[in-house]
Amino acid sequence: MEDGTISLDEARRQREAAAGPLGVDPPPPADEDEQAPALPPLVEFDVCRWSGREPPELAFAIAGLAPLGMVTLLVAQGGSGKTLLAQSALTCIATARPFLGRDTAAGIAVGLLLEDPDEVLHLRQSKINRTLGVDYDELGGRLFILPAPDAGLVLWRNGRSTPALVALEHQLAAVEALRLVVLDNVALVFAGDENNRVEVSQFMAALNGLARRLGVALVLITHSSKSSDGSALRVASGSTAFVNASRSVVELKPADGENPPKLKVVKANHAETGQEIELEWRDGVLVEAGAASGGFVASLEKHGRQRETDAVFLKCLDAATTQGRVVSEVSNSTTYAPRVFLKMPEAAGLRLRALEDAMQRLFSAGAIRVDQVGKHANRTPEAWNCPRSVCTRFLVTH
Repeated sequence: MEDGTISLDEARRQREAAAGPLGVDPPPPADEDEQAPALPPLVEFDVCRWSGREPPELAFAIAGLAPLGMVTLLVAQGGSGKTLLAQSALTCIATARPFLGRDTAAGIAVGLLLEDPDEVLHLRQSKINRTLGVDYDELGGRLFILPAPDAGLVLWRNGRSTPALVALEHQLAAVEALRLVVLDNVALVFAGDENNRVEVSQFMAALNGLARRLGVALVLITHSSKSSDGSALRVASGSTAFVNASRSVVELKPADGENPPKLKVVKANHAETGQEIELEWRDGVLVEAGAASGGFVASLEKHGRQRETDAVFLKCLDAATTQGRVVSEVSNSTTYAPRVFLKMPEAAGLRLRALEDAMQRLFSAGAIRVDQVGKHANRTPEAWNCPRSVCTRFLVTH
């Protein structure tokens, strides 16, 4: 064209001549030692793939604090009780109890609490159990805590993940209903330069990738920065990339004069920033300030409400079964159980999130399971009247 611009067709022709058609592997980099990951065909990621579909709701392991599929950074001074607080969170997840007044996603919890030996963690757990009204029978098969190993457990060294990180993901992937993983702390699992923005970003990307693939909330514990500028980016020791790459950052502040200890939400990509939860020490455990006397009364009340919600879910499932309606645990399915139940009178006005949490708790408790009908299951219950040529996943009670 006379004004120096070119047509869209000409631009496309020049681009394809230079780089080949979209989706064809690019030529190898000039530096053969650089192992760049392969870029998937961009045509597969047209935004129209979202058209006509409801976006998924973001789920949290701990409401407003620790989102599933992402890394949450827990920052605190040494000796402030950060490991104790994390161990309490693990216990609450494993027993479907609220944590500091926040709802939790019931499931399996794993803590790599690598600062402390087994006997110290045992002592803390006994205090937590006493405060929350938990016994070990309730925790069996649901809470796993690894103490400080003699050889250490470095997950990142020489600018890349170690075999230990690969082995850890392999083990975690085999755990069903895993909801929360805690790594304590950065100094023990990261053997890189904590002030190197690029290396820290790569390490955090590896952890975010692990959390995303496993669908768990991963809490990474680190120490407070010695910086005094007070900004959110400087809250953690080392590069600001630790904060930038975390989807949620919470800071445990110790008691200061007349001010009680508190947990502050410093950063939250998917919740409200700036929230503070006042805490108090009770029987050697950090709990929400002002909680009902007796330590765990408030938790038990909320636990009772969760049991009522679970009963509503089962009532809806029984009604659907009687009606010959197949419901599924697959969230993007038209027969997704919580969404189907939402419209049923048996749901008693419960919200979608409450029904989803109930489904996960019932899975974890073994009260419901996924079954199949059709040729692969080699059976066709008359209640569902499904043709044998169709293999359908559906929920049933045990």
